[in-house]
Order: sequence, then structure tokens, then C-alpha cells
Amino acid sequence: MATLKDVALKAGVSYTTVSHVINNTRFVSKEVTKRVREAMDELGYKPNLIARSLKKRASKVIGLLMPFFLDDSNNSFFMKISQGIEEKLNEKGYAMLISNNNSSLKEEIDNIRLFKSQMVSGIIIAPSCIDYNDDFF
Repeated sequence: MATLKDVALKAGVSYTTVSHVINNTRFVSKEVTKRVREAMDELGYKPNLIARSLKKRASKVIGLLMPFFLDDSNNSFFMKISQGIEEKLNEKGYAMLISNNNSSLKEEIDNIRLFKSQMVSGIIIAPSCIDYNDDFF
């Protein structure tokens, strides 16, 4: 698996420049950006999303928590909603992690805690109850 430094060597630039191209954090000329992108393609480089999440303390992943039941007509309703949410998130460069709360407050709280431990950037919830106590989180 290619590293950021491998891309830098192939493109003839510093690894800092590669980072700026990937993260769009500083101006890099079109010519250098093109060389970096070509080197990334040739090497099959993909940014390490886990490392990025740790550094930025955000994941560009949104948690979606909805009730899904095996034999429930609401499934198509919630699936259409989740499909629309995922489409919009993808347009903005986000991914979606979906979980089922089974209309159980305990499962919902457990899933919210799991999402938080995975440093999701946000959580969308179709709640199973009306009122939350801050002590749960």
C-alpha cells in the first residue's frame, strides 16, 4: 500500500505538498497538483481515513440511527429517507454509517455511544423516545 511519502517521491515534491493537495489546505499550483494526482493514481494511493480522523478528531462520517423492523411497512419509508440522506452526504464528501435502534431506548443510547466512540462528525436520529437525559451521553 502506497504512503504519502511514496506519492511525494514519485511526484518530486515534499510530503507536505502532497498533504496540501489532498486536504486543499494551501494553494498548490495546477501543474504540481496534477503531478501529485497522477502519482496518487499510478501508485493507487488512498488517504488513511482513520489517521485523518484521529488527527482532525472528525471522520467525515455521519451516523444515522433509525428504527427498522423485519415485517414493517415503515421500512420502505425509512429506507427512502436514508437513501436521500446518503445521496446528499456523498455529494459533500461524507459517508454514512447506519444503525437500527429497534425502537429501544437502551439500544439507541448504546448506538449513540458507539457512534461517538468512532468520532462520527454528526448523528441523525429518528428517536425512540421524546426526552433524553444528558446523563446517557
